[in-house]
Amino acid sequence: MMKSKLLSLSVAALLATTFLTGCETIVITDGSGPPPSSPGGPDGPPRRPPLQAVVEPGAVRLVRGDRTMNVIRTARPIVERWRWVNGKSQIAIKSRGNHGPAVVELFDSRSGQQLDRVMAFAIQGGSPEWAMGFGD
Repeated sequence: MMKSKLLSLSVAALLATTFLTGCETIVITDGSGPPPSSPGGPDGPPRRPPLQAVVEPGAVRLVRGDRTMNVIRTARPIVERWRWVNGKSQIAIKSRGNHGPAVVELFDSRSGQQLDRVMAFAIQGGSPEWAMGFGD
């Protein structure tokens, strides 16, 4: 009933079907212009789920939706803190053991490669910049 009412609104109605996260979306316009843009439509690529970090013992798992993008192994088994750097292209991770000093490491989010490493007690005077806030 509702579908037939919507279709009978205008003879010039335009139906466009797009797929958004597996669901069908029907867009109806009066024909006076192009249909509104939607994620994954003709105006651009589909939106990807955001990159997220999941802390595990001795590691940080980078996931996008239900897909693991990378598993980053830290120098020490206890991950205390982490932070995205340079718009999620890098991740800074502070880890430590049960005893002893903490280590702060910078990794490339895409490859998982370690880019830099510094002991937490050595972070002073704003150097290195990516490790600010991780000092002991």
